[in-house]
Parts: sequence; C-alpha cells; structure tokens
Amino acid sequence: MGSLVVSTPVLARYKIGDLVRAYRPPYFRCIGRARWHTPLVHTWRMVKTLDFGGL
Repeated sequence: MGSLVVSTPVLARYKIGDLVRAYRPPYFRCIGRARWHTPLVHTWRMVKTLDFGGL
C-alpha cells in the first residue's frame, strides 16, 4: 500500500492524495484518499465482503 507521486515538467514531485494497493504486477487498486482511516475502512470492507483475493 502506498501513495501516488506525480512528476511534471513544472512540479518535480508531489503527492496527489490517493492511496493505492499493489497486487501482483501489473494490478493496482485505488482504495481511497490519503487519510488516517482509509486503511481501516479498506480492511473492514475486505472482511465484510470476504474478498481476500488480493492478499
């Protein structure tokens, strides 16, 4: 799990505020905005739906 960093000719590096969970290459899933509770909400949704395919 990590955050996206974008580089442009004007701005060298900046975070856009999205959290991404990486699975086997080339699969990624955007799980939400970069807030302290986002990993908790994402984990709760995985448990609630029993969707552990990415683990």
